[in-house]
Amino acid sequence: MNVSINKPTVSHEVIRPTRVEIDLNILGRNLEAIRRRVSPAKILVTLKANAYGHGMVEIARFMEEKRVDYFGVAVLEEGILLRESGIRTPILVMGGILGNQVPHFLDYDLTLTASSVDKLLQIDEAAGRMKQRARVHLKIDTGMERIGVHYYSSKPFLKTAMNCRYVDVEGIFSHFANADAEDLTHARLQLERFQKVME
Repeated sequence: MNVSINKPTVSHEVIRPTRVEIDLNILGRNLEAIRRRVSPAKILVTLKANAYGHGMVEIARFMEEKRVDYFGVAVLEEGILLRESGIRTPILVMGGILGNQVPHFLDYDLTLTASSVDKLLQIDEAAGRMKQRARVHLKIDTGMERIGVHYYSSKPFLKTAMNCRYVDVEGIFSHFANADAEDLTHARLQLERFQKVME
């Protein structure tokens, strides 16, 4: 069995009394099953929160060998950790941008999430100052109510994105609030809202 050892993420040897064993062979088979199901769509593997406690760097290295298309993390620091660990696969930071972080995203070749017109303009301005292109995904709030431009006011956001000089929009995404619920009524409503934005 091919097993990955997850390093504690809390200092001073204070760890929770929990042990998780990851069978990378099964993880690889799961990835291939997903690929078959969604092909020709690309696959983004979400690694936020230390890959949900499964070992961010170890899982990223394994998935990079399997040639996944993208990694997703929550915050800038997670993206930097992956880059400093030698991960070269594109990384989307799905959370927000705080203060003057944009240059760090560009320095580490990370894809930014633009969650408002102001953030989009901030990215464009910083990329222009650095004479670089910024890869961006636009975040549309269809009902999660966390971050993103509300679906019903997305037109100015999309128009601003088209007019940015230093931004390359690679994608547009939303976040389902409860896609794993037994009743998918709200998830279907969110999907319908997102599809209207895409039109």
